Amino acid sequence: SQVRISNMTFYSYHCDTWKSISLVFIIDLPYFKAFDVILVVLARYTKMVHFIACTKTICSRETISFILR
Repeated sequence: SQVRISNMTFYSYHCDTWKSISLVFIIDLPYFKAFDVILVVLARYTKMVHFIACTKTICSRETISFILR
């Protein structure tokens, strides 16, 4: 379904959108504001993606907290 607000279009997705995801770390990037890694979270069904800046020292607990935000 689609929701229009002024000139912007927002799409609302079923709550199952993020049930099946893929995670990829893009590492060894030049430092930018103390970050050198990008965590890519991809919803497999809709191909929606989130890019999260982080550091190489990220642990599994921190990764999960980023995803659940």
